[in-house]
Amino acid sequence: MKLMVDVLEKTDELSRYKSVTYEEYLKQVINIDFEDLQRYAFTSRSANVLYYDMSLSIWPAKDDKDIRIRKLKELLEKS
Repeated sequence: MKLMVDVLEKTDELSRYKSVTYEEYLKQVINIDFEDLQRYAFTSRSANVLYYDMSLSIWPAKDDKDIRIRKLKELLEKS
């Protein structure tokens, strides 16, 4: 859900109603292994890991200072 909010914030009003808009975002996350139950177990922590994985796939970090990288690393270190 958080990712959908991010997408809507970056999408103009007319494009929000076109499925092709969302297909372009989905193409960016095609390489994520959603079946990896070690990484994406059914927990709130893994939901956040998935959010950051998808966010970084769609909008790659420009540098190592991207807060999403730090938050993802913190989540993965907790497991």
